[in-house]
Amino acid sequence: MSYPSVFWILVIKSLFGHHGGVYDRMPRGNAGSLWINILKVSRELEKKNVHLEVLIKRKVGDRMDTRFWEDNWITVGLLKDLYPRVYNLDQDPESIVANRLDLALNAPFLRRNPRGGAQEEQWVSLLSLLETHVSSNQRERWIWTGDGDGVYSVKCGRNLIDK
Repeated sequence: MSYPSVFWILVIKSLFGHHGGVYDRMPRGNAGSLWINILKVSRELEKKNVHLEVLIKRKVGDRMDTRFWEDNWITVGLLKDLYPRVYNLDQDPESIVANRLDLALNAPFLRRNPRGGAQEEQWVSLLSLLETHVSSNQRERWIWTGDGDGVYSVKCGRNLIDK
C-alpha cells in the first residue's frame, strides 16, 4: 500500500462493505460505533437535502488515488452512472484514473469496441469529456463544493443545514 489512506479504505470496506455501509440499512446494537454515528449524521443531513457526496469532491492531481468509474472526480457526477453501457464493457471497473486517461483513445481496457447506438454515443461523449480534463503533478485531495473557494468552513456547512 503506497498511501496511508488506502489502508483505512480497506479497513472500512472489510468492516462495512464495498460502499462503507453508506447505502446499507443501519445495524442494530452498534449505537456507540463512531462510523455508525457518522452514517447516522449523514442520513440526517440527507433528510434536510444536504448531500455530502455532492458537496465533497475529489480534486484529481496525479490520478493515482482515484478510481475512474467509482469516485466522484469529474464535476458532472460518477462516470459509471453517466456512461453505464461503457462501464459494463470495462474489463477492470475498479481501475484508477491514471490508467484510464492514458488509454482512453485506444480503448484497450474494454472487452470489445462499442457497437453503435447508445454504446457508441456514450463512448464518444465520454471521450469528449475526458479531452477537457487536465491533471497535475500534485497529490490528490478533497475539496468542498458548498461555496466558491473549495475550502470547508463551519459557517458554510451550518448555512446549508439551516436552509
